[in-house]
Amino acid sequence: MFMVLNSFKQLMRKPGKTLLFFLLIGAASMLLVFGGAMYAQSAGRIAEAEKVLTTVAFIGQKPLSDNEDGIDTDYSEKYIEQKYGDMIEVSDLDFPKADYLVPPSTMPYFLAYNQDLVGALTSHVNESTAWINSIGDPEQREIALHSFLVVAPQRLSMLFSYSENRMRVKYGRLITQSEFDQGAKVCMVSKSFMLRNLVYEGDMIKVPIICANYNSPFPHTLLDSQGQPFTPFFEEEYELVGVYDEGYGARDIGNTNTIIVPKNSIPAEIPPENIVDRLPMKQWTTSCQLQNGGVEQYKAALKEALGDRADQLEISYNDNGYSELLDSMESAKRTAFLLMAVGALASVAIIALLMYFFVIRECRRTAVECSLGQSRQQCRVSILSGLMAVTVLASILGSVAGGLLLDKADVFAQLTPAEEKEEVVAGPVDWGIGGVFDF
Repeated sequence: MFMVLNSFKQLMRKPGKTLLFFLLIGAASMLLVFGGAMYAQSAGRIAEAEKVLTTVAFIGQKPLSDNEDGIDTDYSEKYIEQKYGDMIEVSDLDFPKADYLVPPSTMPYFLAYNQDLVGALTSHVNESTAWINSIGDPEQREIALHSFLVVAPQRLSMLFSYSENRMRVKYGRLITQSEFDQGAKVCMVSKSFMLRNLVYEGDMIKVPIICANYNSPFPHTLLDSQGQPFTPFFEEEYELVGVYDEGYGARDIGNTNTIIVPKNSIPAEIPPENIVDRLPMKQWTTSCQLQNGGVEQYKAALKEALGDRADQLEISYNDNGYSELLDSMESAKRTAFLLMAVGALASVAIIALLMYFFVIRECRRTAVECSLGQSRQQCRVSILSGLMAVTVLASILGSVAGGLLLDKADVFAQLTPAEEKEEVVAGPVDWGIGGVFDF
């Protein structure tokens, strides 16, 4: 203890140098801690983003021309050939280098008919020429008044409207991924559907599906090839778990009164007689999930597999901000590595200067102490003990400063203006049953 105090006294004889080295050691420690923690934090955020964010491709086949003059819009094979040329099937997208997390699939528009529900198509019946022409048919009109759309994605992230933030959960909760995988009998409905039919969380909704349409939400007919109403090929009751607020331009959910159910809850095989129109892939009905950061590789693999036919496809990619986040975090990692390198080099330089000024140049002090009877080991302890104490103290304070600086930088980043996302209610809520118009 006496030697440590004596070493401090010797250091205090050179206050300027001692203070300078104290600050330099603290600054070097701060750079090392700040850079190391920033590097680890950035790497952690990238790993977390890999788990949370998804990259989805929405795939459609472009028509040869938007001009339909001279083409019979009967959606027959002849129409498809004249309009689209060589039809690209989903199976054509199954090539070795695709590396899908979830392979491509086409989600048809299902039409369900339930006499106990107010039809979802009533406000949209004039949006299609086929509907206008058939509205005078009492039989089809009756079906339309009690019909609603059903869409069945593999997961919510592969629903175009959800991916584009055009629909938000308003009440209740989302369908979970495990429910999608298991084909659970749960559903979400639009706010308009809820208000029209006064259905609430926990209610069971009977969904008798009568036909499937790969063209648009509004089939050009509600009658089968024999001129008779479609017979339901699937019927099930679904528990209502959530209500979504439909957004503008949400083409994949058809209209403002659509039910969303897990794809695996509906039979994969649809009877041919219950398919109204089967047209080439459209972006709002066909999707797949890619590896995060793998868009460019997928584009190259697609071009290699399909050749010139790949130019017939129109693909939108949505990685939910993963690429921007990755670029930002990789930039932060490079900055952090640079700070660590500067801190490490500075530490080495400072230690070398410390040894020079406070040890090598202290030969006279060592000689005096030896003449007073101290051994060389005691002389080294006398010189280095004070230096070690100053170095440890400066390193601790520098490390604390580095941690505080990282916290401040993190808070500043969180305060940076960004797109606000509406909070999703994840559990049971008060649905306002006593006053439905309060919604």
